[in-house]
Formats: sequence, structure tokens, C-alpha cells
Amino acid sequence: MHILENLNSSVVANWERGSRGRYQFTGCNDARQAALSRALDSLYTALVGTIIPDSQASAATTSEAFRVFFGDRVGAAFVTRILTEVITGKAKRAPIRGFSSGSPTFVCVDPTQPEKNFNMTGPDGSTTDAISWCTKGPTAAYVNPLPFIILCPKFFLFHEGPISGKVDCPVVNREANRFRRKRRDGSGVAGASVYANIQWILLEEIVHYYLYAQSEVIQRDPEVYNINKAWGLSPREQLGNAPNYSYYASSKFPDRLQRDVGIFG
Repeated sequence: MHILENLNSSVVANWERGSRGRYQFTGCNDARQAALSRALDSLYTALVGTIIPDSQASAATTSEAFRVFFGDRVGAAFVTRILTEVITGKAKRAPIRGFSSGSPTFVCVDPTQPEKNFNMTGPDGSTTDAISWCTKGPTAAYVNPLPFIILCPKFFLFHEGPISGKVDCPVVNREANRFRRKRRDGSGVAGASVYANIQWILLEEIVHYYLYAQSEVIQRDPEVYNINKAWGLSPREQLGNAPNYSYYASSKFPDRLQRDVGIFG
């Protein structure tokens, strides 16, 4: 993941600032701050009301969604801990100069405001600026080991809600015993509908923040996005694959996989 070279107090001094709970926003205009606040509120509602209680269920009542994306109950306490950290927004990184805390901080990239551009250096040493990077297609990215989650303009074009919309459910092909591709004709990417919803994109990026901040489970890098391959990872690998948390959450809220119980045997 890219390391930010010059996102510091002198650069962001005049940028828009905001927050929702412990989550911070910088460089995001009022409309984008409002969209992020709504998405975080919806995500909180889903996690508290449905997803975390499911992750805490007994072995006898383990949901099909949990078994598919985390394998067994061995990692249940870890999944619950990560999701609980998501709803609290607790800081796990040291604050960067100019920021009030090291909690997850969303940084909006806006090509219409080039004065707010900043440089990014990749693991290979190559340097690019954020606006150029976003034009290559990325939606969002967590920057390890910093508290920043970069949001490209494309992010705000995706479906905002309601989070319970049926369109966001991963759909199973019963005959093939696999997740169906995005379109019924077999084209597209299986599970892509999940990433048409900004709540689940946010969840993945926030999970990256908390996975990188712990040492119990190795964070998969690069992560596995293909939903069928994510399903096929070992339980230990699934715990370290951030997309599995979004696939699990979107399957439990609403409970699409539970209604299809029995087809994974």
C-alpha cells in the first residue's frame, strides 16, 4: 500500500475537517462528509443489530454466512473483536502531526481542487500524486501504517443505501454450488454487487486498519477479492482477508445465505 509523503499539518491546515464519533474526515466537502456520516451510521446499525450478535452465536447456531466466510467457530472471538473495534473507531495508530488522534481518518481526493493534492510513494519506491492515482481506477485504500483511508471520487458514485437492499446480497448458484457472477448471463465478477455499496467498501477499508494494527493474524496482502476464492481460503487465511468481513456482513444483513442453508454441504 502507498505511503503518503506530504500529508501533514502544513498541507491540510486549510482543508475541510469533520468527524463522526471517533472517525475523522479531511479534505471532504460538506456533501461528502454527510454521505460518509450516513454510511457509518448505517454500518453501525447493521453491525450492532445483526452482524456482531451473529458472530457471537454458539456453535449450534452458527450461521451459514459465518461458516462460509470464516470456516468454523475457532476464529469467532477474533471476528467479533475486529467488528467491535469498527463500531468504536478506537485509535490503533499514533496521531499524525496536525490531526487530533490516530483513529481511522478518511481523506477525500478531489481533482477539482488540485491545491489539495498530495504525493504517495509505493512499496517499489515509485511516486505518484493522489489525483493521478485515483484516475487509474481505485475506489478506496487504507494506507498502512498510518491512520489514513484514501477515498477517490469514484467511491462517492456507488450505491449509498439502504444497507438492507437486496441488490447488495451475494447470490448463490444452487446448481454449481458457487456464488453467481455479477450478471445472470455469467459475465462480471462474483460478489461484485457487494462492492457497489459504499458501506461495505468502508467496512473493508476500516477492517484493513484494524487487521494491520494487530499481530495475532497475518493480514493477507494482496487481499483476495474473488468471492469464491475468498470462500475457499483456510479459516486462518479468511480471518486475515479484509474482503471476507464485507462478504460476511452483506450476507448476514439481510440474511441471504441463511435462507439458502444447506447448499454448501
